[in-house]
Amino acid sequence: MSIRLNHLFFAFADHYHTVVRVQADRFEDNEMAVLLPYPEGGRSFDAPRELLPRKAKPGDVLEVSFVHDRRETERMADENRRLMDELLGRDE
Repeated sequence: MSIRLNHLFFAFADHYHTVVRVQADRFEDNEMAVLLPYPEGGRSFDAPRELLPRKAKPGDVLEVSFVHDRRETERMADENRRLMDELLGRDE
């Protein structure tokens, strides 16, 4: 299922940046925040409460930023390949 959101895209040399507006619906067991896309509503998603601003409360509208760090992604892929080669006894 895809969710259609109003969002902004920014292109950087090494990053892809998406900013999404969400509304805090509620907090469960004071640990997880239930967030809804704003203003569309629809399918909710959870986030650890400690990731939200300390004074966030139900009803607050927040901006969530997702940044694709290509350099770190490539570094982790290289590290995973190295570990697999090591486990499988492959020579470089």
